[in-house]
Amino acid sequence: MELREFKVAVPGKGIVEVSFMLHFNDHDNSASANEIKIHADFNSSLPHRPHLMLDEADGTWKFHVQHPVMKNNEVVVEEEFLNDGLNKEIIDHIMKIIDEAKVR
Repeated sequence: MELREFKVAVPGKGIVEVSFMLHFNDHDNSASANEIKIHADFNSSLPHRPHLMLDEADGTWKFHVQHPVMKNNEVVVEEEFLNDGLNKEIIDHIMKIIDEAKVR
């Protein structure tokens, strides 16, 4: 397990810092990203602690987030997949790091 970090500069807005734990599985020579944390020094609407999941519907990696919302006086957890704009750029960078780790 290794801590990995990188920054993404967003022109005209600021910096997004991303950190995650890279887990290795020597049994099948795979790697995965867990404990993803995203922090921006501007109002980015990025998820702070997303999970990287494969969306079975279209076969792409996306951030999976859960939002508690009130419906009929009950707290309901809504799930959402994110893979647009800056989210996609961050996901692509994480996947590149995972792919490079598999070559080790």
